[in-house]
Amino acid sequence: MLTSCHNAFAGNGQDGYVVVSAEDPSLAMGNAWSHSYLIGSEIVMSGLGVTYMVNAYSVTTDRPEHQPTTNGQPPFHLDFNGGDYKLLPDYLMSDFVGVANSQLALINFTGGANIENTLHFEVYNDNELPLSATLRFRCWFDCPLSSVSPLFTEANLDNFPNDPQELDLTCDGQGDVETGWFLIRSSGTWFPGGQSHSPDGAIIGSITAGHASVRGGHLLWESDTRQINAAFRLP
Repeated sequence: MLTSCHNAFAGNGQDGYVVVSAEDPSLAMGNAWSHSYLIGSEIVMSGLGVTYMVNAYSVTTDRPEHQPTTNGQPPFHLDFNGGDYKLLPDYLMSDFVGVANSQLALINFTGGANIENTLHFEVYNDNELPLSATLRFRCWFDCPLSSVSPLFTEANLDNFPNDPQELDLTCDGQGDVETGWFLIRSSGTWFPGGQSHSPDGAIIGSITAGHASVRGGHLLWESDTRQINAAFRLP
């Protein structure tokens, strides 16, 4: 879950993401074990009084209760390989609204913090017109959709053939806001020097949409197809 942290060591707050895992209390930190009952959510409250909630992404394991899910010596890893933990999705999907402040958050789970993940966006407007965009990021990404590509903006979507009644908020027979949906696939991960790391990277994410006074969010929808190329290094 991407979040902001406010503490005594960073008065202005720090941005990042949080991974919570169940661990054996009798062993040193990092010794994760099977406990498939953790759920959570992030509640966002703004100075304008707007409140919305985004669920945490939960991953279970098929291991028996309280059995180790890490192997070897520190630093330990949470491996989403279908054995230690369930596999992550191969690609992600979401709808979107072409208004300012729509925000996309993504986390890369292939290769570590310095590995760059290249993503391909298959985008469709409200008349199913196919469009495309690309994004390269390291570790995590949390920016407006318009930072990925201007094609996600209302002004740009107005230039394409569309369904004029797709989102009629005022019920007057005229569309009020441009909408669409997209699919995200990784086309590979890369070392800092530009060498290929893997042909496919694992990601999860969420989206928030709406004007500053009316916002909401949800996790990105995930494919039934899974992949084994995902892990998280514990501290």
